[in-house]
Amino acid sequence: MLTPYGVDLPSVVERKKEKVGPFRVVYAGTASVRKGIPLLLEVWKKLSLRDAELVLAGSWQLARPMEKHLPAGVKYVGPLAHGELMKVFQEADLLILPSNFEGYGLVILEALAQGLPVLASTATGAADLPASEAVRLFKPESPEQLAEALIGAKAKQGKDLSGEARRIAEGCSWAKYRTAVTEAVRPVLD
Repeated sequence: MLTPYGVDLPSVVERKKEKVGPFRVVYAGTASVRKGIPLLLEVWKKLSLRDAELVLAGSWQLARPMEKHLPAGVKYVGPLAHGELMKVFQEADLLILPSNFEGYGLVILEALAQGLPVLASTATGAADLPASEAVRLFKPESPEQLAEALIGAKAKQGKDLSGEARRIAEGCSWAKYRTAVTEAVRPVLD
């Protein structure tokens, strides 16, 4: 039985209705090879997306020279407190999680709870979420699929997917997680 993690749902999500400014993509997590950051940076550089920025939040575990020579439009902000990260999510257009392998990217549910659409590799647990325009997937280590998905997400920048993202998160509350775990172990305990 599949029991997805849960997420705390904020009572109010304040997303800007008419966003002015660049297409803002955010990555939250450790900047490492396992998390697919070198591929993301390579694809971002090749695409040279106009009026777009990529914000990297989290600890840096790649070579230090890479941090000093990021592609145009990429900003590394380092680790953020949870509240600060939620503010970054509210100002973003998309969360990206390009991991090569992952137990389950809880940050996906946190972003969806903020009404933020997600672009994630199939190695993150996002493939277990309901099919939706608010959750787009690509194969890990596939620069072609990642590039295509980023271009597609930028093309949908004006489309409001926040309600759809939030509904997915609501289906993954911690209360539902507890109920599913209880039901899964009940036969063993009875």
